[in-house]
Amino acid sequence: MNYTAQVRKDIKRECKARVKERLGSCVGIQFLFALPFVLLTVIMVVAIYGGLFSALVSAASAGVMLTDEMLTNVIVNNMMHGAMNTIWVATLVSVIISGPLTYGLMKFYIGLRHGEEPHAGILFKPFTSGRSLWTGMKMSFCLTFRALLWVIVPVLLWVIVFIAVIISSAVGGSVEPPMGFIFASYFVLLIAMIPIEIKVMTYQAGWLIVNNDEETGVWAATREASHVFKGHYGKLVVFALSFILWYLLMFGVVYGCFALGAVGIALLGPGSGAAVLIVSVIAGLCLDVVLSAFVNTYVNTSFIGLYEYFKGPSVNAAAPEYAQPFYSAPASAPISEVPQAPAPQPKPEQTEEAPASPEDDGSADNASDDAGRTGE
Repeated sequence: MNYTAQVRKDIKRECKARVKERLGSCVGIQFLFALPFVLLTVIMVVAIYGGLFSALVSAASAGVMLTDEMLTNVIVNNMMHGAMNTIWVATLVSVIISGPLTYGLMKFYIGLRHGEEPHAGILFKPFTSGRSLWTGMKMSFCLTFRALLWVIVPVLLWVIVFIAVIISSAVGGSVEPPMGFIFASYFVLLIAMIPIEIKVMTYQAGWLIVNNDEETGVWAATREASHVFKGHYGKLVVFALSFILWYLLMFGVVYGCFALGAVGIALLGPGSGAAVLIVSVIAGLCLDVVLSAFVNTYVNTSFIGLYEYFKGPSVNAAAPEYAQPFYSAPASAPISEVPQAPAPQPKPEQTEEAPASPEDDGSADNASDDAGRTGE
């Protein structure tokens, strides 16, 4: 297919318009998606540091100053008496629900891309079916495993080089490790991770395949999805980089609010400055929720559109007309212009002729002889 920059812009423009139309649903589903993980994180933090907080409150009430060693002992005792069990349970729950929730989120993105009007409740649809629940868990594990297969080799090589440099410096009598070389090698690792991230991104399109047919194996689905982008990795890199300004805007706005609060408390003091800080933090968090919902939905729906473009017309034959603006099949010729086969003509009835008489035969022969003599 003749993929150009204009095609990319058309895909993104269409998806951006769809996200703007359903921005409320986008914010709602992103909030619902993040809420269980935030609660599980809070539970783990309370399990780890809850005893420490109680010890600090008790010590402050009694006017006792706790030393660092005492605080460490409180944390260790808390971990030994039930905190680890809470952490393991919260982690297990997080692993179990992450796949189905991601599946529901992808269903929302796919429906939005295809011109539907999905609601935020579709996030929990995979939990209504055992097959969908199991498919989401398998796909999440498959994507994580594939990412590890690609990441483990360069990371392991970097760790080996890092350890070798540290040992070489120690043997050479150098007290401090060569930080310049370490930072340079880490920068090379980050550069090497870019094509790996792009390759891992292609596996994400496997969600579209299992969404169409949950009987498809997740390993086969991710392999088939990645094969669609074969020969288009450079275009996918440009596609991913085309969103970088949106991410910079998002981080700039959020951290700008936090910085404004810090400046306010520094200039106005603990009274009015604290109020400015609180308002700035709340505004930053609210803007982060809205901008994250917009950018994430915009990026994912555009990625789905890019996959469908490279896949071809058959991927979305049942979608609305405006969901396939770049590869729709040519219109059929009007029926009136199609040549019609001529209607069969009825054969004339053959009549049985009477046999000629001998006199007639002789007359015919005489006529032939006269014609011959005239010719001579």
